[in-house]
Amino acid sequence: MARNDILEAIGEEAMWMQLAEEASELSQAAAKMARYLHGTNPVAKDEDEIRADIIEEYADVVNCARHLIIPIHENVICVKNKRWRQRLGLVKE
Repeated sequence: MARNDILEAIGEEAMWMQLAEEASELSQAAAKMARYLHGTNPVAKDEDEIRADIIEEYADVVNCARHLIIPIHENVICVKNKRWRQRLGLVKE
């Protein structure tokens, strides 16, 4: 099977919608971890279960991104990381 057989089967618009849905589910899993770590608004899962959910949802996002041929640009990530560290005062500008 071709790597993009799923994209061909459902169409590009549907794949973008799938990416949005999976990204939303990743966001919800991350928010649940924040609630768990904060401890003031209890969640029904333990840390390992929440981490497993995050891994699964992240994999779904990456899978959709691959079908949409969205590359990971390490140089963009490095630039963003540097700016983030600068905002936190961890490095000089």
